[in-house]
Amino acid sequence: MNALLRLTKHGGRALNRAKITASLITAESIALLFYIADFLSYLCVYRIDCLRNPIYSIPAFQNTPFSCAIWQYLLILLANRMLGAAIFSLLFLLCSKLLRRGLPAFCMSLAVTVLLIFSGGEMNPVMLFSVRDLHRSYQVYDICGYPVLRHTVLMIVTVLFASALVILISVPHTKRRHRHDRAL
Repeated sequence: MNALLRLTKHGGRALNRAKITASLITAESIALLFYIADFLSYLCVYRIDCLRNPIYSIPAFQNTPFSCAIWQYLLILLANRMLGAAIFSLLFLLCSKLLRRGLPAFCMSLAVTVLLIFSGGEMNPVMLFSVRDLHRSYQVYDICGYPVLRHTVLMIVTVLFASALVILISVPHTKRRHRHDRAL
């Protein structure tokens, strides 16, 4: 199908942008839906009414570098989760581009996900789903003599990684054609 779509007027780049956009919208919608369901369940079960309090009023966040209200911090968590969903969506798109068939692409996507989950590390995109651990204390990297918060570095690296993934997915896939000389 890709070979036919490249020949059409709106195939190629426009179709590729539409696939990336549709994938990101779907991933972001699902991440938002789960976040809202999670928030509403906590709100109903625990009867939370302290969303205007500062985040450092929570005992686990006494050493946090944030000085925002709890509801603002919840928006920061939402942004992190949505960025994580975008990264995984782009990784799955790259796997489906590399392997044209459905089942091998699905297996490769699953393998990449499991590998990222078990590899750990501070610059892992999986950390975006549990970034609270980075936010609970003042943790910095020394970059050129300046202290930069670790969660800020994680966000910057992740946005750069997402940009690189979009570029890799957007590069047209061309097959090399070999000319065979035929003897007459």
